[in-house]
Amino acid sequence: MEKRELLPEPRKRSYLWIVVVSFILLITAAVAAAFVIARRNAPPQDVSVNTPEPGDPLRTASPTAVPEQTASVTPSATPAAPSYVKTTVYIDGEPSVTLSSREAAEEIIRNVENYFVSMQGIPADAVTVMNNTVEFFEADPESPAMDYDSAFAFLTGRKTPLEFVSTASFVQESVVEHEETVSYTDLLPVGYRLVKTYGMDGVLRITYSATYINGVRSELEESERVEVHPAVTGVVLIGTAEFAEGELPEVHCYADAEPLPEGFAVSSPIAGEVIALYGYFEGGFNHGIDIACSAGTVVKASASGTVAAVLERGMYGKLVEILHDDGIITRYARLGGVSVSVGDRVGAGDTIGSVASDPDGSRLHFEIRRGGYSYDPLQYITDLDKLGIEIDIDE
Repeated sequence: MEKRELLPEPRKRSYLWIVVVSFILLITAAVAAAFVIARRNAPPQDVSVNTPEPGDPLRTASPTAVPEQTASVTPSATPAAPSYVKTTVYIDGEPSVTLSSREAAEEIIRNVENYFVSMQGIPADAVTVMNNTVEFFEADPESPAMDYDSAFAFLTGRKTPLEFVSTASFVQESVVEHEETVSYTDLLPVGYRLVKTYGMDGVLRITYSATYINGVRSELEESERVEVHPAVTGVVLIGTAEFAEGELPEVHCYADAEPLPEGFAVSSPIAGEVIALYGYFEGGFNHGIDIACSAGTVVKASASGTVAAVLERGMYGKLVEILHDDGIITRYARLGGVSVSVGDRVGAGDTIGSVASDPDGSRLHFEIRRGGYSYDPLQYITDLDKLGIEIDIDE
């Protein structure tokens, strides 16, 4: 048997220590490498702000300034100030009010602007601007701060340094009353009274430009004047001729009237029976036709045009006049209700009102006129089937 030579005991121990020390060094190197990697991946820390200086452990760096902000109502180069710092509002370079914070100072200016923009009495479409420069400065810590309500009352009161200017335009319509003239003629017998031209009120439309300062109107200027419809002077003829009884001449009041344009036509304003025709009757002259109907019957425009008059006049009662092309007017009288106004544009068949209640029989009086002359409506109504007429129109 081969004999192995064993290492001496001291040599064994030397090899063991070498192994142990190598293992320890390997572990230390691994830990150091891990620490370096962790430091590289960690976010950088800024220690420059709050680092105490040697010998003064209570001293810290001042807080970073808040970026500059200005009120939304006007741009200004306002110095930077933290929103939580007591703030003074400067108006046109002068200190006005001091509030407890920058937020409150900016908010009060916005609310004051809204107050003046929405004041009662200023037209809704008015354009409002502020004629001031507003700035915000950090106030002295010792300066007293106003409470919000007191500051708002001051900035919206009579002594406010703020000036809000509002401008607006509005339209105003007024009625121009017509005149009535009387002429005497020997072409008519004594006692005859003939309306040659029916008077009609005019309409004047004026546009104004108004300026308001802090809600109070300071200027009012007329910017445009339009005569929507001129006033028409009424002309009445009164007869002066003396004739023996039984020898009165035949009077053709409208024999000299120019005919209406060829092709002119209208529709009947209501359906019903014609109970009074155009022309002479015992005691006078009927300038239109009367159509019997029930009270409240809807009356419609006989042709398209513009409403020229809405008024009450003697035996006509409440009436509406519509102006058509070529100066032609249709008149609707004895109305109880009216659903249009002067200046309205209406189409043929549009509702303009309703017939009034009459104890002697409700009726609509309908006329066609031009240049002060009246014309027989039955000659121009195209839908005669709506009317109860049992006579020959040509008669």
